[in-house]
Amino acid sequence: MNLDIEDIFAGVFGSIIARGILFLLAVWIGCSIGAGALMAGVFISEGSIQLENLGLYLVGSPLLIFSTWGLLNIPFLLFAFIYFIRSEGAIYRAWGIVVGVESLAVMAGWASTFVIGWLPLVASWIIWAVLLGMLETGVWLIYQSRVNAWARDLGMLRASSAQRRAESEAEEHARMVLEKEADR
Repeated sequence: MNLDIEDIFAGVFGSIIARGILFLLAVWIGCSIGAGALMAGVFISEGSIQLENLGLYLVGSPLLIFSTWGLLNIPFLLFAFIYFIRSEGAIYRAWGIVVGVESLAVMAGWASTFVIGWLPLVASWIIWAVLLGMLETGVWLIYQSRVNAWARDLGMLRASSAQRRAESEAEEHARMVLEKEADR
């Protein structure tokens, strides 16, 4: 079997690029969850929402990670990025953690700035918790469906192996019975 070095390097670099994109997507979605909760709090405090700023909030939401919490967030992002690139498994869990921490950083950094009043602030945090819980539940369900598919495939493989083993044992038994009858 010949090893193609180009294919190996392409697979490695492709995997690194895909994991980097997955990490950036996790940061963006986490920031969007925080921005969505902030927008809901602003809507509750002002009584109206500015639809022209809706796209700006969601597209520019990664800029919201630059706040007073950035000092703690930057080392976390570096560690999480290295973990994403180097890890072999548990990418679902890491993805969910990055989304949660980034949305928390956005909320902690900007909630008291954008949302005025204690009731809209509490509502904003509750909306954040609900949105994050929904996303994390979705990530967990995707992971469970992958595990179930793997277990189903493994079960089918075991059943096939057991069937082949039973057939070979039946053939062996039949051959032994025929040999005994021939010896008589």
